[in-house]
Amino acid sequence: VDFLPTVCDITGIKQPSDRKLDGASILPVLSGGSVRRTTPLYWHFNQAFGGPLVALPSGDWKILATLDKEQPAGTAITPQTEADFKAAEPKEFQLYNLRQDSGEQRDLAAEQPAKLKEMRELLVTKYYEVRSESPTWPAWTPPAAPGKKKK
Repeated sequence: VDFLPTVCDITGIKQPSDRKLDGASILPVLSGGSVRRTTPLYWHFNQAFGGPLVALPSGDWKILATLDKEQPAGTAITPQTEADFKAAEPKEFQLYNLRQDSGEQRDLAAEQPAKLKEMRELLVTKYYEVRSESPTWPAWTPPAAPGKKKK
């Protein structure tokens, strides 16, 4: 996601304004500076191996959420799984203070309702933005594991 903004920065070409860009130019890092993000980092995994499928850190805080439509890792991509991806809603939020708990061992969602609300709004806004722009993937069946025959 940082590739396009970085190339635009290097070449002096204006970034496209007809779409939301999630990334930031990493050009300053190449000369010892730091990246200036205008939007928090964001991860969204439709077929994660267990655990939360959506994550967004902001400052000292990180929020995680599961989705109400689960897709186990290694599941084939079908028209139905694609429809499920496009309709899934975030649920079951977890909140962590990374400065105090870098290992994410203590969920503070119940203890920090105001921070949970703030972070939830950030995550849900970004989630809908990314979901609306995400491609529809063609049908695909994962290959069999090495040494295993496909049924």
